[in-house]
Amino acid sequence: MRSDRASGVAAVIAAVVVVFVSGCAGVQSPVGAMAPPQGGARTPALRGKVRARSSSHGDLLYIGSQEYGVFVLSYPQGQIVTQFEAPNDGVVFGMCSDQSGDVFVLTGGTPGYIYEYAHGGASPIATLQDGYDLPLACAVDPTTGNLAVVNNDVGTVAIFPDAQDPPIYYNDPNMHKFDYCAYDDSGDLFVDGFKTGSGNIAMLAELPYGSSSFTDITPSEKLGAPGSMQWLGTYLAVGSSKQVVWHIEISGSSGMIVGKTNHKRLKNPWTIDGKQLISVYGNREARSGPFKVAYWAYPKGGAPTQLFNLFGSNSSLDGVAVSLVSESRR
Repeated sequence: MRSDRASGVAAVIAAVVVVFVSGCAGVQSPVGAMAPPQGGARTPALRGKVRARSSSHGDLLYIGSQEYGVFVLSYPQGQIVTQFEAPNDGVVFGMCSDQSGDVFVLTGGTPGYIYEYAHGGASPIATLQDGYDLPLACAVDPTTGNLAVVNNDVGTVAIFPDAQDPPIYYNDPNMHKFDYCAYDDSGDLFVDGFKTGSGNIAMLAELPYGSSSFTDITPSEKLGAPGSMQWLGTYLAVGSSKQVVWHIEISGSSGMIVGKTNHKRLKNPWTIDGKQLISVYGNREARSGPFKVAYWAYPKGGAPTQLFNLFGSNSSLDGVAVSLVSESRR
């Protein structure tokens, strides 16, 4: 069983392609793939193609739409600055940002593509190829600049060293239908998805820095269906189908839940910026998917503090990323 989000995404892709892939534990390296990046100094990443961010744009909020591409809003004001389509009529399924303010937009197709946009830009500055057709979420390692992209349809994570082709593929034989991912401050990668052969039992796993195999994590409570993830200094924030964000302290293969926040009508994906959680908004009347964006106080939770209805009732929003220009806010 896959999440509602993934089911809707798969319906779009199914008319285009059917992919058959046999998995194996650890690294999967297609022809031409590089060896897994390991070792080396672990300092905040300064990628070779980092550029100065344009302060004229200010902080920005990027929202993905399966119908209309990408909306760029002033942040936190929430006014539309621009809107653009992904290349080749790509359907946007997710996005993330790095420390330089660049935004990576994931699109499905044959194969899936990842487009990198500079802060405030509307034309890609780089194009990466996932190799599979259903990239749903991504995260950037703050220590290396590596880009991780989880693919739901075949249960893999592709890691692009320094956010450049070619990727290295990893899988966990105990997990299928990877949904979301997040890096911690040390370059360890966390993923969530469904346990292999379980139907609908959610699970977590960690790919430690420098490792080529996952460590499965057992939470102290049942989490519900997989949701967005983000590292918040001392704990991993993990969403679920229960409109809850769990606070999980990780120690080896154990995940101790030390708190949770409830957010009314919260949907995936979401992101947290300081004391604010930003997400697409779950409207009961939205048959084609969420079409609003909301802010919630974090970790207070409760009802949204702000609601933005700017995108059209059939926009099917499916991506959230904050791109900051102010170093003092990072």
